[in-house]
Amino acid sequence: MASPVLPKIGKPSVRLDAKAIATLGLPPGKRDAIIFDSELAGFGLRLRQGEGRMRKTWVAQYRAKGRRTRRVTIGTVEKLTSAQAREAARKILASVTLGEDPQAERKTKRAQAARTFRSVVESCLAAKPQLRPISRRINRLYLLGSYFRPLHPLGVSEITRADVAACIRAIERKHSGPTAAAARRALSAFSPGRLRMDCWATALTRSTVRIGLPIPIRASMF
Repeated sequence: MASPVLPKIGKPSVRLDAKAIATLGLPPGKRDAIIFDSELAGFGLRLRQGEGRMRKTWVAQYRAKGRRTRRVTIGTVEKLTSAQAREAARKILASVTLGEDPQAERKTKRAQAARTFRSVVESCLAAKPQLRPISRRINRLYLLGSYFRPLHPLGVSEITRADVAACIRAIERKHSGPTAAAARRALSAFSPGRLRMDCWATALTRSTVRIGLPIPIRASMF
């Protein structure tokens, strides 16, 4: 089971409150150190000497599932009071006690957020050198142009059926049914694993029926 990491013997610890943090400084010869709280194990204040000033950042430190020590950054002293940071650390460390790994979960979310619709489409097109020039132009026109622009900044793991259906309806309103059908075909040309077509299939199928296209989308098309 995961547990907070206690400060080692010899490491400084103090009750981290407003009065204490105003006087804390780095030990002689150090440019980076963590002062741990004397009451809440795993809660600390990281001091780092930067260019012209020292940065003070609240952290929560723990060890999860037998792995190496992990550290979650909570925020800076300029943005969070000691009481706010303590409460945030308490919640993080409580989740660790319940077997979760907050730092790993944050990394996963950041990685998912970085995989936006636009970046994934770009990488998909780059990975398909066999596409004919005209097909590449059509895909770029529909997927990277204005038609699906509302999806461009979204992480692929965040896009819902409603998001896709809204785009299809907007294309039909602004352009025409055939244009919406062409945009739908361009979107459905990508694999499920790359653009989560499994989550979008229902929305696209319903849009196909609603705008009167003759051939409904089938699961095999994804």
